[in-house]
Amino acid sequence: MAVRHLPGKLLRLLHPCCKGTSAAYRPDFGNRAGKRIVRLSNCLVDHHVNVPHPRPRIVDCAGRLGGTRCVWGYHTWMQPAYLNVDGINTLLVAIPHVKYLGDPVATSRIPSFSVTRSARVLGYPFFCISTVNMATNGRTNGAADRPKTGIKVIVVGAGFGGLGAAIECHRQGHDVEIYEAFPELKALGDIISFGPNAGRIFYRWSNGEVAKRMRPLSIDLRKYGFNIHKYDTGEIVINQKTPQYAEDAPNYNGHRGELHEVVFNYAKDDLGIPIHLGHKIRTYFEDEKAAGIVLESGEKIAADVVLASDGVRSKARKSVLGYEDKPKSSGYAVWRAWFPNKDMLADPETAQFCNNGDSFNGWIGPDMHFLFSTIKNGADCCWVLTHPDEHDIDESWSFPGKLSEVKEAIKDWDPMCTRIVSKTPEEMLVDWKLVYRDPLPTWVSPGGRILLLGDSAHPFLPTSAQGATQALEDGVVIAVCLRRGGKDNIPVSVRAHEKIRYDRVRETQKTGESTRDMWHKTDWEKVKKNPEIIQFPRQDWIFEFDAEKNAEETYDDVVKQILAA
Repeated sequence: MAVRHLPGKLLRLLHPCCKGTSAAYRPDFGNRAGKRIVRLSNCLVDHHVNVPHPRPRIVDCAGRLGGTRCVWGYHTWMQPAYLNVDGINTLLVAIPHVKYLGDPVATSRIPSFSVTRSARVLGYPFFCISTVNMATNGRTNGAADRPKTGIKVIVVGAGFGGLGAAIECHRQGHDVEIYEAFPELKALGDIISFGPNAGRIFYRWSNGEVAKRMRPLSIDLRKYGFNIHKYDTGEIVINQKTPQYAEDAPNYNGHRGELHEVVFNYAKDDLGIPIHLGHKIRTYFEDEKAAGIVLESGEKIAADVVLASDGVRSKARKSVLGYEDKPKSSGYAVWRAWFPNKDMLADPETAQFCNNGDSFNGWIGPDMHFLFSTIKNGADCCWVLTHPDEHDIDESWSFPGKLSEVKEAIKDWDPMCTRIVSKTPEEMLVDWKLVYRDPLPTWVSPGGRILLLGDSAHPFLPTSAQGATQALEDGVVIAVCLRRGGKDNIPVSVRAHEKIRYDRVRETQKTGESTRDMWHKTDWEKVKKNPEIIQFPRQDWIFEFDAEKNAEETYDDVVKQILAA
């Protein structure tokens, strides 16, 4: 919490005991001179004070309004202080002889203050004047920018969903730790996409610092766009332009492992979130007062709530469903590869993709599509080929791929596809079976203290380009719900999360199926008349969504519905 003194001129303007102060600031004020001035218990809030921060907003000093916690200021020598709490810039101006109930306030500093939810002001009122500079709650910092809630959270899984949930819980003031089965961090995988609805989340972590770290690792298609080719002739049917996303809601496409390392290190090093690697989960448990995990070592760890973000094979699914369900084949698989551009540059036919910065090309054909990207100014190459596959699915569905099988699948396609595939080191090729899970009836355990999050609850097809992003949104929403409900209302908060998220997630999941079918069942005669119908969908209702803002705005109504039912 940072405090700075205000100049005497501003003090005289704001302090009701100082000369020249407008009567609008006296204890008996109301709406004066067109100002919107609101009295909340013993707190006075002015929406039109001229302080150098935009977007004024009410702060409730007698409890909470719009999810904002109570901030009580104590100032000796009648000196006002500028206080940053919850990422909200709050000006506190005190009247002399203010008394408090609760913990004594230290008077050794000038000014000093107490931040407590139990305080009550007796006698004279004081003023809270609040402004924010972010559209959603004004909070962009990643480290402890809300008062502690006392809620202990266990996150299982250190993928993007688990890390994101832990970071958001940390931001909301919860005590959070992560348990991950893998013994060490490895930069595995290939390309991953985060829409601007995820970029908005990343940007709020430490005032855009994390977003800056991710930017150089991501593809930049502002000039190139997305070339969509007809599968057999190779002709470019349309170049889909890349939108200019807002600075605070960027779009990212990059190597899964490299971007994950940025988020992992931010959680571990910048925020100091404990991440316990090499801890496999044997089972989950819950009762009326707690939930927790039992490790394979036999160690039992309890918390107020457990967020299971360890994928479609999560053992928490049994705790939630009451039975074991197994993945089904989706009828499709994806060959995927990521490799350096050395062999691509050696071939004049393929060097074009690497010599002109980042690029993105897609070939669309009957029941298959082939997507090829160059990233980091053409230094790295990545491709994915989605194709029919009816193999049985067991407990492992990622296998080493065979270039011969890929070439056989695209033998009748544009020869450029085969040329690109031929530059791929076979050891870099993965055959990834796309599994399907029936939509779960619930993500919440019977006791309301274990929550499935991300792929554990709702796996996505790659053609949605929203799987990881929706996992991040999950983390944002549960963190807000837990804070809004408080430590004594964990089960209600967890169920509120599910109600807020369920329909949006289901509708977003469907876009993976609709995009795949649009490409795999293309009517080329219709495309000739209107090439835009084959473009990758970028729906505003997905991209412009602010998960944190939505959770803050809907939480109270959702809780009322739950309690009424």
